[in-house]
Amino acid sequence: DLFLLQKGPCAAGVVTALSICAASYSHLARADAEAIGGRHLEERTSNEFISSRAMVDPEDWRQRLPMDCLVRKGCIAFLHCSLAVYAIGGCAHCLPGSTWPVEVDEIYSNVNKWTNQLLASNSPAVLPLPLPWVGPGPRERIRTGLPVEAIGAYVPHPALPRDVAGMTEKIVQLGKLWHQEALSQLGSSPKSAWDEQSQLPSASPSSPSSPSSSSSSSSSVLFSFEALKSVFTPLLSPWRGMRGPLAVRAKVHPGDFAGPRAGLKFFVYSLPSVAHGDVLVKMHGPEREMAVPMPATCDFGLSKCTELRPDGGSFAGYRPYAGEVAFLAKLLSAPKEVFVDDPNEATYFLVPFLSSTWCFLSASSCWVRCGGAKPLKSLMPFLRFYNASTAHRHIFLGSDSTGDFPVDLQMQPTILSYGPRACDGDGSGHIIMPAPVTDDLPLPSAAEYLYKDLFLFTADGVGDRPFRKEAIEELQRWQKQWPNLFVVARREAAGSKRTAIDWMHEMRRAVFCPVLPGDNTFRMRLFHAMLAGCIPVVIQFPGGGWYRDEGPSVERSMPFAVKSRSGAWVDWHRLAVELPHNPREETFDAWAKRLVPSLLALRSKSIQSRQRVLAEAAAILGWDFSGTRPDAFTALLDELRVRAELNEAPAGLHCFNPQYREDLRCRVSGQPSIAREESEIHGVLTCCTESASDRAKKLPAAVADSDCVVWDGQKKNCVVRTSHLKSKDQGATSYERELSVRRKQHNVNLLKAVFLGEAYPEAVPEDDICKR
Repeated sequence: DLFLLQKGPCAAGVVTALSICAASYSHLARADAEAIGGRHLEERTSNEFISSRAMVDPEDWRQRLPMDCLVRKGCIAFLHCSLAVYAIGGCAHCLPGSTWPVEVDEIYSNVNKWTNQLLASNSPAVLPLPLPWVGPGPRERIRTGLPVEAIGAYVPHPALPRDVAGMTEKIVQLGKLWHQEALSQLGSSPKSAWDEQSQLPSASPSSPSSPSSSSSSSSSVLFSFEALKSVFTPLLSPWRGMRGPLAVRAKVHPGDFAGPRAGLKFFVYSLPSVAHGDVLVKMHGPEREMAVPMPATCDFGLSKCTELRPDGGSFAGYRPYAGEVAFLAKLLSAPKEVFVDDPNEATYFLVPFLSSTWCFLSASSCWVRCGGAKPLKSLMPFLRFYNASTAHRHIFLGSDSTGDFPVDLQMQPTILSYGPRACDGDGSGHIIMPAPVTDDLPLPSAAEYLYKDLFLFTADGVGDRPFRKEAIEELQRWQKQWPNLFVVARREAAGSKRTAIDWMHEMRRAVFCPVLPGDNTFRMRLFHAMLAGCIPVVIQFPGGGWYRDEGPSVERSMPFAVKSRSGAWVDWHRLAVELPHNPREETFDAWAKRLVPSLLALRSKSIQSRQRVLAEAAAILGWDFSGTRPDAFTALLDELRVRAELNEAPAGLHCFNPQYREDLRCRVSGQPSIAREESEIHGVLTCCTESASDRAKKLPAAVADSDCVVWDGQKKNCVVRTSHLKSKDQGATSYERELSVRRKQHNVNLLKAVFLGEAYPEAVPEDDICKR
């Protein structure tokens, strides 16, 4: 019964059976035709045929099938094919990568051919022979190993050795700890960190702190605001090489701009389409559609979406960096009262330049520092109210690591980024935002933790990156011994057809998810693990960071890591398992061998405590595109609110090169291919706001003329001062000294170009990264 198929949990088995029967009956019909001297009909197509209609309208098929269909093999093949397509909508989430021996693409490609052939025939009485079913051979369809791998702690298997390590017992203990709480939460929403915040207004229209009903409705109407139109309207042109639908499906929560956040007002600059709309068209068109044979099924941070394709090419690699797009889509969907035309009424000036997306497409072969580009040189004429005194109120958008930004964006005192942040305190510098995990996942809760049945999950690329190869190899040894409790995979493994759905399903089942260091402090794997309710296991280096020896601290690297007046925050140290490692005293191979025994030594109560903190943090780190709850966007607004209060009247800006500040230096791992990214992890130029009291503490004497780039009108106050623009000579090579001199002069000239409108300096040779 097709109605029951649609209501069932997964129709993958039925779809598989129908498609295999269709292929088999097609073969039998053609064999019968050959036996009686029949000939194969040529494939015919109809220009008027709309394949998408046939795939969703089974009546269109039934009207063209003869009454004696069930006694004709060719007709039975067509019938099975039509039913397979009708039922496939209920299993697209569970068929890819499963043990069923068919693929979604195989079914769709064959039904397209058969639909064209059937609908091109003039009369149902004369039914054409179905074309040969195209797909893998029998040997290629056999999939082995999956029934044993990752079956979980609660399913016994005679081929597996007895778990003497105690992993199964620990998983069972955790389940029992969560059992009673899961029962009590039936039918209720899980607790999150937002529940403790008194400033969060109720979503009820009757709440006095909620926006009026007219304001709430305006936030859900697409393109009600001119800026929204100018940015996203180009996506509504599928003839430019894109597949729809691509409309913005992002809404704000009714409480996002109420209560303490009600005073936030934004002036949005009108920029040329090349700064935003055209970039998105190129990303969704040539980059997504033409890079691989089967394009990705998700958009670029515009809506909730779970990727179904195992390989989306470069587009899939770019999607973790869509944070700037998600933030802009959410903000421009806010009530119209949030936006002002008078700059005197603005709390912030928004510059809707999708800088990271632009860099990926403009300098895709050399991401570091956007290949030496300086895009603000072209945009500055449009920023009418930007100067040294208002720079801290201008929000620039970026969703990449600090060192990968163009230098003229690195230096902005208020920019969204993936970190790390070189400025001290919570009132200045980069605002670190979480990457958008668009998968449709429930918030972790007791019910989620109750059903954890895998001990550990990790799927990571190795390549030539440090701190990965040894850990993956050690975990693979554990997986070989207990394949029911470990999922360990190399992302670059040849022939892998695992999709994001496969990885996310197994990640949600796991208790622990090692998150090994990447090329920079940002790792998408961390946010995937947390939103799946899997405890991240990280390396704790000397200095307290998770990136490198003496590298950026967690507080400088992670979003919402500092408890302040902004409200909800994430206690990263309490939710993760931090395993110390000092590269100067221990090999990483030794650390890798300690990994699993260290996890086994944790008490069940300690694990549950981490799971509880993680569950509360997930609500802050996730992006809710439907606007039904406070989310990462809400927390970013809180940071902007607090920053506006702290920086109401700053004394000026302090600009420096983080490489030359002792407390910000990072030891490199020794891997030559990423040594530059490691040494420039904080970038090469940072500007932070300074209050009068802070400046007096740090700088008792007056600012020297040589250290001041911008003075006020009376030359009594230095608006932009500099320090640490040049390295100390002790221990530096002659090349390093020469480089620091060139870098200092370049940075001074760049500051004058941005703040005073002087000519942009020529790039130093070291910035021509594509030719290095």
